[in-house]
Amino acid sequence: MVSKKVTIECLKGLHMLPAIRLSERVDICYGCSITLRCPEADINVKDTLDVMAHCKYLKCGTEVEVICEGRKEQEYLDLVVNFLEKELLEFPFK
Repeated sequence: MVSKKVTIECLKGLHMLPAIRLSERVDICYGCSITLRCPEADINVKDTLDVMAHCKYLKCGTEVEVICEGRKEQEYLDLVVNFLEKELLEFPFK
């Protein structure tokens, strides 16, 4: 098991569109469970509905712990951390 704490810096937080993109991105991560642990819930990143249902907890300034357990866990941890730290900031808000 590997983990890393990340603070969500996107002004809109993790809203619906990025939640869907994140779940699509980790859909290829076979043999590894990926969890976002925030103060209110543990979120299964591979489950789009679970991520979307918990968007209200994933606002700007929220610290989450990304936890990966299984095959290629470090590679998948890096993928999710990169998404939260960099790619999430690039989403358009209309």
